[in-house]
Amino acid sequence: MQAKIRTGILAGLLLAGGAVAGVGIQRTSSLWLSHEPSPAPVSSSVDTQAEPNFISRVITETEPAVVRIQPLPNPEGEPERRSTGSGFIFHPEGQILTNAHVVEGHEQVQVTLQDGRVFTGRVRGSDSLTDVAVVQIEGQDLPTIRLGDSDQLQAGDWAIAIGNPLGLDSSVTAGIISGIGRTASDIGALEARVAFLQTDAAINPGNSGGPLLNADGEAIGVNSAIIRGAQSVGFAIPINQARRI
Repeated sequence: MQAKIRTGILAGLLLAGGAVAGVGIQRTSSLWLSHEPSPAPVSSSVDTQAEPNFISRVITETEPAVVRIQPLPNPEGEPERRSTGSGFIFHPEGQILTNAHVVEGHEQVQVTLQDGRVFTGRVRGSDSLTDVAVVQIEGQDLPTIRLGDSDQLQAGDWAIAIGNPLGLDSSVTAGIISGIGRTASDIGALEARVAFLQTDAAINPGNSGGPLLNADGEAIGVNSAIIRGAQSVGFAIPINQARRI
């Protein structure tokens, strides 16, 4: 049974994952992403009229690199806490980008790939102010998702979300970029330090840490939060901001 979703900094904001608070993880103000991907094209190269089923192609290309993240069992005597979040592999040697609130309170997590392989992941760094974290699993030639260029996004661009909402693995939703540069005060997260992307692609508890993709299958954001009671109003951390942290 999935844990209750954690509320955000104000009552109206929900983090889109089932992470639970805990102790033992060292928070850092910076993360080192060792992989610097090639710059993304300024605009999508996809002709959506010529390729009407481009979303299926994007899913086929990227889904193997989307992972489920769960806390490892607690030591004997501690209450068992179950929650599920998402993440995605951005480096073939096992570096995974996710939300800080997905791994909060944990130094190690269980990472499950789409092909059924299960790894123990080590939390390499976590920054609560921007809600970005990196998890490392041991592997080689793992499937990856390319990082795009979120600075080139415009309202109306395609947005595709993949994750594990409410325990439903590999769920896909699609929509558009509804807005860019949403400040923390715009969405009621006054202590956050992120200029969020807004999307109407459905984001639900468990989507946290999963990729928001463009029509070329590049990650343009990290799905992070929703507003309580709203419909089709979700938020993602721009991938360029996550890359710089």
